[in-house]
Amino acid sequence: MNEPAMHDRPMDDPGTRNVEPPRDAPFGPADERTTHAEARNVYGLLEDAATRAGLLAARPDERPFLITRSGFAGVQRYAIVWTGDDWSRWEHLATSLPQLLNLGLSGVPIAGADIGGFFEDCSPELLVRWMQLGAFYPFARNNSAVGTGPQEPWAFGEPTTSRCRRAIELRYRLLPYLYTVVEEACRTGYPVLRPLLFHAPGDARAVGVEDEAFVGRDLLIAPILMQGAVERKVYLPSGSWYDIRTGEASSGGAELEASASLDEDVPVYARAGAIIPSGPLMQWSDERPVDPLTLDVYLDPDGTASGRLYEDDGVSMGYLDGETAETTFSATPTGDGSTLVSAERAGRFRPPPRAIVVRAHVGRHVSERRIQDADAWELTIPMR
Repeated sequence: MNEPAMHDRPMDDPGTRNVEPPRDAPFGPADERTTHAEARNVYGLLEDAATRAGLLAARPDERPFLITRSGFAGVQRYAIVWTGDDWSRWEHLATSLPQLLNLGLSGVPIAGADIGGFFEDCSPELLVRWMQLGAFYPFARNNSAVGTGPQEPWAFGEPTTSRCRRAIELRYRLLPYLYTVVEEACRTGYPVLRPLLFHAPGDARAVGVEDEAFVGRDLLIAPILMQGAVERKVYLPSGSWYDIRTGEASSGGAELEASASLDEDVPVYARAGAIIPSGPLMQWSDERPVDPLTLDVYLDPDGTASGRLYEDDGVSMGYLDGETAETTFSATPTGDGSTLVSAERAGRFRPPPRAIVVRAHVGRHVSERRIQDADAWELTIPMR
């Protein structure tokens, strides 16, 4: 939690247990005296910095993983953030998305809210909808207070367990894409979750949308945030978009109606012209090598697409010394109705041997081919 708080309040009133000291409470030695109001967030930041330094001193060759609830400007250098004590309420589910979008725009790209809500008892429907959105949080964690009802994915039995599993499995399959987006965030400061205005700043309608988000540049999510809803309106910015569930292509700059029952994946759209890397289903992130690596090539109306994959060993500090790999992908039409997909990898890191499954999409039509991975390769895919 890492902000000064007093824990001497009644146990039966969780909303008032962690009361902060008075704003004028004195901090520091006499010659550097300040107040709680001034020191509160800096206290959290310095604790984060000290903890990270301690972890690196103890394990200098391993990346620290530090989660913080408090901090000051620059906290993203030391820790990822969670948004604190939310409640198991639909309005808190809905609020979590603009919260995380604003944190991303404020320089904290890796953040999350407690999936299912921290206080009060979560319902099965709320848990499923929160898990569907939370699967795209940069930091995804189900967390609840002592004394609240169980809200693990299996706590309510079927069909809730399978519905939650479906959402979690989608996250795990998309880990190659998500990892690439996180590397971009660390390198450029771009958020992981991005408001529509980030990639459509001139679109007046997109600027006002707060219940959708880009995940990186190429995926757009439209979660269900209202109790009882089985469909929702989705606004797509200009361009062409593919519903990754059905393959249906839609033109942007307009609103559409998307179905989203509890037994369907959350509506997710891929930007036409994107190449999205994904992996096989795994039970934990390093269960086994990403084999096969799948590339979904969502062709633009002109028949082209591009994408990127970042990789490293996921554990060591070697990425700071160049032990990384960056693969760029491109797709172009050949003139005879086929698509040429090519890849070129740079960097010293070498992933384990694996197959590459390439799926080229034109509307609902999908053509699939397989090739063995290499530092550079080309593959021609007949589209009809």
